[in-house]
Amino acid sequence: MQFAFIEGYFDKEQFEHHLLKKDDFILVASANSPLDEVITLEELKKQRLIIREVGSGSRDILEKLLANTNSSLNQFKQLDEIGNLKLLKYLIKQNHGVTFIYKEAVKEELERKELKQIQVEGFNLSREFNFIYLKSSIHKEEYLKFLKFAKSQIGE
Repeated sequence: MQFAFIEGYFDKEQFEHHLLKKDDFILVASANSPLDEVITLEELKKQRLIIREVGSGSRDILEKLLANTNSSLNQFKQLDEIGNLKLLKYLIKQNHGVTFIYKEAVKEELERKELKQIQVEGFNLSREFNFIYLKSSIHKEEYLKFLKFAKSQIGE
């Protein structure tokens, strides 16, 4: 590996790392949903949860968050998997369930008030995206130039 953009955990002793950006991993529902703006995990488990397919990063994050509360996907009243992000957002907008998703991915829908954000008590859902490379790399300066370029492209 030369360098990588990574979300989640990595060995900070082995790698140089620079924060690329932070994004909130949020629960969203249709703007027409009767759910309150803040709910408990037990209330959430009574909802139809629509999630990404096995192997997706957002599903992995959700499973880890649930594990931290001694919970799992099996405890939800109804669980559906969708592999297509566009279809997933459409189903949520049509009030067919709730989902966890990166805020950036639904920024426009939130601004247009098609979706609303729901806070789950006790969940910290902010995630870091880091640019990493081996501490021993002789190409550090080139990597930092690339990082500067990448940040300029995402508006950071």
